[in-house]
Amino acid sequence: MTAAAVSDGDLARVIDVYANFITEIFRRLDAVDDSITELKANSDHPNCWQNCDFCWFQIRKICEYLTLAVVAAHHFDGHPISSLSKWRPKELLADVARLSEHPTPVAIADLLAVGPDGGRQFTPVAKPVRADLISQIYGRCSDILHVGSLDRILAEKLPTYEIAQLDRWLVGFRSLLSHHMLLLPGIKTVLICRSEGGERMFFALASEGAIFDTSHLPDFDFDQND
Repeated sequence: MTAAAVSDGDLARVIDVYANFITEIFRRLDAVDDSITELKANSDHPNCWQNCDFCWFQIRKICEYLTLAVVAAHHFDGHPISSLSKWRPKELLADVARLSEHPTPVAIADLLAVGPDGGRQFTPVAKPVRADLISQIYGRCSDILHVGSLDRILAEKLPTYEIAQLDRWLVGFRSLLSHHMLLLPGIKTVLICRSEGGERMFFALASEGAIFDTSHLPDFDFDQND
C-alpha cells in the first residue's frame, strides 16, 4: 500500500483516539520492563510476588487497551459496534470481525519500500494478529491473577508465574505494535503507526478500497521466539 496524504476532521479524531490507546499500551510495556528487570535483579526478595502481580496485571490490561483501540478506531470511523459496554477481548473482537475481514493490527516492516511509481510503501510481515491469541493471553493472565476455587488451592493446582513467557509477550507486543497498520472496513482507511528513536508517529492512508492478500504471509505469533 502506498502512502497518501489524508486530512479530515473526523479522520483526525480516529487517529487521535487510536494513538492515545496505543501510547498507553507502550507506557505500560515500559513499566513492565522496569518491573521485570527489578524482579530478575533480586529474584529471592520476599516481595517478588508484587512485581509478578503487577506485570501480569499490566499484560491483561494491555490486551484490553489493544482491543479498545481497535473498537474505537472502527467506531469513530463510522462503523459502530453492537455494544460499547463490553470489555472482554473475545466478545469485542468478535463484534469487530463482523465489520471487517482484517480487524486486528498487522505488523509491518520497519523500513519503507519503494513502489514501482517511486512512492513509499508499507510492507506487511505477518498476517493480522489472530483475535484468539489476544484472548488467550488475556485469559492466562486472568487465571493466574484470580485466587480461584478452594478446590484448586487444596489440590495445589495454582498456575505459576513464568518469567520466560512474560518476556516473550513483551517482545511480541513490541514486535506487533512498534510498526503496524490497522485496516478499517473496506480498506478505505488504513491507520499507520511507526516508531523511530523512541517516538511514535500515527497517520492514515486513504484509498478507494483495496485487496489485502495474506496468503504469502506467516501467522503472527507472540511465542515466535520459542
